[in-house]
Amino acid sequence: MQTNFEPIGEVAYFRQVKDSVVLSIEDPSVRRQLVYQYVAVPLDMYGNPGIPSDTVRILNLTSNMTPTVYEINATSRIEKNAIELSWQVKNPDKVQVINIYRSQDYDQPTYHFVGSVSASDTTFVDANVKPVEGYWYTLVVNGVYGQAPASPRVHGILKTNPKRIPLPPHGLQASVENHQVKLSWHKADAETRGFAVFRGQTLQDLKQVSPEIPYTPNLNTTDLTEYIDHLPVTAQSTQYYYAVRTINTSYNQSPLSAMTNVIINGQTKLKAPISVKAKYFDKTALVYWANPNESGVTGYNLYRRESNQRESNGSWQKLNAQALPVIQNQWEDKTLQTGKVYEYQVELVTGRESDYVRSAPVRLALETKKPLQPVGLRVLAQPDNNVQLSWSAMPAGATAQYAVYRQQSGGKPEKLAVLPLSQTHFMDKNSAEGLFFYTVVAVSAEEVESEADNWISVNR
Repeated sequence: MQTNFEPIGEVAYFRQVKDSVVLSIEDPSVRRQLVYQYVAVPLDMYGNPGIPSDTVRILNLTSNMTPTVYEINATSRIEKNAIELSWQVKNPDKVQVINIYRSQDYDQPTYHFVGSVSASDTTFVDANVKPVEGYWYTLVVNGVYGQAPASPRVHGILKTNPKRIPLPPHGLQASVENHQVKLSWHKADAETRGFAVFRGQTLQDLKQVSPEIPYTPNLNTTDLTEYIDHLPVTAQSTQYYYAVRTINTSYNQSPLSAMTNVIINGQTKLKAPISVKAKYFDKTALVYWANPNESGVTGYNLYRRESNQRESNGSWQKLNAQALPVIQNQWEDKTLQTGKVYEYQVELVTGRESDYVRSAPVRLALETKKPLQPVGLRVLAQPDNNVQLSWSAMPAGATAQYAVYRQQSGGKPEKLAVLPLSQTHFMDKNSAEGLFFYTVVAVSAEEVESEADNWISVNR
């Protein structure tokens, strides 16, 4: 329950701090375990009030009343393929829930939520981790007096399991086009990290010909992985044998998969462009490739298509109107949208269109990044049942707008307004009475909203 502001100041004194005069006021009439708000109003020599200061919110607690977590540890549990967190709780009777957050970067401003536990729990098992990769954890206690500051961060790492031998892939298939062998297979092991391709001209001389091919389940809904092997152009026909190994999350390799073979007909044709790569920065995709050591090449064409799966079925779109000169081996693509996956191909241009040859596709996934939530939110009930909100301004760039949300006790969040970046205040003129919660989130230019963690209640 919130009361009206009333004057205080039985104990007040002035003191000099460098070149400023500071007025200190003690309030001996407070009670423990209550929240108090203070505002300073200056008076002139005639007793006329001036402009009020910002409102300060103080929770009157002693250190013995504040619920905290301590002795936090992160332990590798190989048998569970997980990292186990453990801790002790001070004042558990004042704890409502403990939230656990994780990041792979200690200095990252935003740690991602991974789970919640009750006040009686002192352990949490995080199974969504990979071996040999480091993780930082922090715990946030939500108690009867509100949310406590985040705990000290603790580092955890899952050790590898040398006894875990993965299963080899299955369904290996191969097809030949333009002196390129397209391989495809399905994963068979749940803890797959990647794959390695082996090739040989006999069954006895198989050697690894690929780097580690990462398995990306977020882009791979069919468990199908593809790889393009570029073979040298020879005058005589040659037979090649292929097999694939699984590399699991403990970096152990499986036995070889069932083999497949292809026959490459002898011919003299251009090699496909190699070392085609794509990087994304400053809202631009930079596609670049190695210059071919081939005679007869007069330029390049660049193609792009969108994809939501590893098996792409979109149509290729040519990006350049005229063939790029042979001395140009890069292209900047600025027509992209975050949250999508793109594929690029480079095509060699020669004197005859029938000799044109394209590279293997290179994929570029653009992640959607959320902006940070505004800070400094203040919510003040007005005498006429209106509610005044204000918050600290966010810098332009990641934030383009603000969105104001309200939630009545027991109800669902309701978006009240979308405001320009220059506006840092809002008046809710809803005349309904009861307990309401308010928050403000940042909205990016792509209409992606920040997290809505900071809710402030007001009873009117």
